[in-house]
Amino acid sequence: MELSKNSATCALMCLFLASTAYGQSGTSTMPAEKVVQLAADSTYDTAKHLLSDARLKFHMEWPDQPTVNDRKIKTEFGEVSVRVYAYSKGEATFMVMHSEYPDKFFALRGVHPVEKPVEFLDFAGESGLATKKESKLLLRKKIELGEYLGMEQGFSFPAGVANGETYPEGIVFQRAYLRGKSMDMLMVQLSKELYQADSNESKKMMLKFLESFQYDN
Repeated sequence: MELSKNSATCALMCLFLASTAYGQSGTSTMPAEKVVQLAADSTYDTAKHLLSDARLKFHMEWPDQPTVNDRKIKTEFGEVSVRVYAYSKGEATFMVMHSEYPDKFFALRGVHPVEKPVEFLDFAGESGLATKKESKLLLRKKIELGEYLGMEQGFSFPAGVANGETYPEGIVFQRAYLRGKSMDMLMVQLSKELYQADSNESKKMMLKFLESFQYDN
């Protein structure tokens, strides 16, 4: 899956994550320290498998220590600030991405996450899937995490090439939550072969990751 320049912001909801999942490893070697400093404002407890981000004010469990990458994405709507946590092993990828949208995005699209959060979530989800016509929507529903509205969706996608690397046919499950003008996206991506080989264990693994996410309010 490839991310075009003009669809970068929309794909923050869906296919941006899937397109980069096989383009970067995300794996890491477990260090000897119990608590590892991932960034200036985030840590990972190797004993509890617990990631804590002080700036973004959330914590969650991971299968293993993730990498962290702060970046700026230039789009037709302006610059989007993004923080990505990622961990990959074999044909399973776990990601969390925090995106802060520029005001110009809302003015051009006419959907504001604060004034019209439901409409914004619908727009983001549909726009992300639209960047890859072969993707098949498996589920989409509104969810909540405390005071924050969100969306859960899953889709299948065909095999392809991203960042010069071939990736297999797969399944993606996501949860996204709105906090003001920012969005937190959680994603688990599995190859179709891995998912079908042991769907019960795969579902347990996905749910444990997705449901461990909590805000530090």
